[in-house]
Amino acid sequence: MNAKAGLLAAVLFAASSGGTLSAANATTMDFETTPQVLPAIQVANQQRLDGTDRYETAVKISRTIFPGSALTAVLVSGENYPDGLVAGATAARLGAPLLLTTHSSLNPSTAAELKRLNPKQILLVGGSGALDTGMENTLGKILPDTRLLRVSGEDRYQTAAAVSQLFWGSETDSVMLVSGSDFPDALVAGPAAARLGAPLLLSNPAGFDATTGTELRRLKPQTVYVIGKKLASDASAQLRASLPGVSLVPVGGTDRFDTAFNVSQQFWGQGFSGALVTSAQNFPDALSGAVLAKAAGLPVLLSGPTCNSQPVVKRLSTLETKIVLGGAGAVSNEATGKVCPPPVRPTDIVPGQNHIYAAQSYVYPAGQVQDWLLRRQTSPTYPQQKVVFLTFDDGPSANTAQNLQTLASRGVHATFFVATNQLGSAATQQILRQELLNGHAVAVHTASHNYQYLYPRRVCSPANVGADYARAVDTVRSISGPQWGTGAFRYPGGQMSWRGMAPCNQLMASRAMTWIDWNVEIGDALSRSLNASQLLNRMRSQVPRTGNVAVVLMHDSAPKTATVAALPSIIDYFVAQGYSFGVIG
Repeated sequence: MNAKAGLLAAVLFAASSGGTLSAANATTMDFETTPQVLPAIQVANQQRLDGTDRYETAVKISRTIFPGSALTAVLVSGENYPDGLVAGATAARLGAPLLLTTHSSLNPSTAAELKRLNPKQILLVGGSGALDTGMENTLGKILPDTRLLRVSGEDRYQTAAAVSQLFWGSETDSVMLVSGSDFPDALVAGPAAARLGAPLLLSNPAGFDATTGTELRRLKPQTVYVIGKKLASDASAQLRASLPGVSLVPVGGTDRFDTAFNVSQQFWGQGFSGALVTSAQNFPDALSGAVLAKAAGLPVLLSGPTCNSQPVVKRLSTLETKIVLGGAGAVSNEATGKVCPPPVRPTDIVPGQNHIYAAQSYVYPAGQVQDWLLRRQTSPTYPQQKVVFLTFDDGPSANTAQNLQTLASRGVHATFFVATNQLGSAATQQILRQELLNGHAVAVHTASHNYQYLYPRRVCSPANVGADYARAVDTVRSISGPQWGTGAFRYPGGQMSWRGMAPCNQLMASRAMTWIDWNVEIGDALSRSLNASQLLNRMRSQVPRTGNVAVVLMHDSAPKTATVAALPSIIDYFVAQGYSFGVIG
């Protein structure tokens, strides 16, 4: 850096083998470290402070607090949070705006704000991994008479200790201690530390950091507030041993939102009526807001980007003053008053579908599968890779439970066309639920399985088929829950087996139901019984004629024990032939 750039003082801390801290190349006599009083400001209710990005948001906050010049400015990375976690409390102590920049170059909006502020000194927090070593040269060119000081350490814990040692005296009433492994707790701890005038130190969840312990012994605090996540198992004992009489006060919650609220109550009082609201999912806006929190006398609460849980919405609705930090992409205009829908779990049924969310990557719509069966390669969507649909009719039964174990052991899935006349017991109802929970598709086969009723004189009866399937759907939904639905069904005996199918097909299509037949049947429904080996051989003889799509008919009713025995070899055959396994939605 050239001579006009002023004084550069680098403070680098390293833990010696004895666990003490030593300062190297530290020249700070020309840098003003005396605490400065921030101007008290009034902020308008329901205001939003934002810019086109995080850098401009920090600038807008700076201008809100400092319409004129500032003695000091603090500069931290806007891309990575570790070194910047302690910067908010430090900037508030120095009575300085906190500005953000990219790692390799000074952000243009930040550069313009620094020129406007014309500070006599700038504090850079973080090493070269956070702020490039050329940052001082850049600053020296635009502010040649400004003193510069970089404070850093070999890691985030040493940086926090270095900042504390430089700007806080040998004894301090209070210290904030927060996890260095994540940012949410630190975002609300920084404003609280600024309110108390206390340093913020970082704790390593994996084990109490020696650097932090050394700095705590130097500070000799009477109270250590542990914010958010609990200390490492060895930390409390080490703190009490090294700081006799210290009061450890945990301030946490069930999650980051709850912790923010409890911190606000702890340090701003039970009846606090205003807050800054910032994103719980990112750090930059809250870093800049720590100084605003001190100037406005407000805590920081966290919000989701578009909605929040009921407790968070209730808390935010009670605020008389609410200032949102950051743009609508970080916290939307509706977020603080909108309750999020219940979270979706992988094992939840997709509303109106016959499978859970975890199955979505291998579900094929029934209409598409029917098209492939009917038109084969003439279908515009016909797959270029081989896919097999293992389907079971007539269950569930005890055999279904065994088949589920086989499918799980092979990591593949099937479509179960259930006969709801088999669902009269608690055991079979539980098997049905397990089919869904295991990622299989549950479609409808029949409620009665009565050929004479469904197809009098072998002619399909639309009225009887419609009533039968309505009963089947209602039964499955009563067991699986109201979210379940299906567009796939299979006629008992198959659509191919009966006369006069057009009226039945039209009726079912009007109910958004698509019939599914098969192009491979293993023979477990033949009048003569086949053993497992015969079932496998019969299936293998048919597969070459199917093209790239095989829909395999099997049965899982109680008599079909040979199918249970054959299933492992059936699955292994399709795996060896390079098929993927799908289910029919």
